[in-house]
Formats: sequence, structure tokens, C-alpha cells
Amino acid sequence: MKAQHPQAFYSIKEACQVTGLGRTTIHRLLCAGAFVPKLQLSPGRVAFRVADVQGWIDNRAGA
Repeated sequence: MKAQHPQAFYSIKEACQVTGLGRTTIHRLLCAGAFVPKLQLSPGRVAFRVADVQGWIDNRAGA
């Protein structure tokens, strides 16, 4: 994965790879407000901030 800069973005596919979660699980967590907010980059493209996803992972690891 190339996205390393804090202002970089993960696609849903990359977010799945980094977290180890499936698309459906991420969608369910989003609906429950338990995952980082998605950003609508264009009408057909959503992404997640790398820093937000990494923070979410760190918080889960510490729980």
C-alpha cells in the first residue's frame, strides 16, 4: 500500500486490507457509528483518511 502520508486516503479495499475487516463489516460499523467517517471524494468514490484508520486501529488494539 502506498498511502502513508497522514493526509492520504485509503480506498475501501485498502481499509479492508489494513484492518483485516471485510467490506460488509466496515459498512455495519459505519452504520453503527463505530468506524471512522468516510469521505465522499466524488459521486462514485469514497475513501477514509489514513490517519483516522490508523488511530481507529490503535484504539482497538489498546481496548
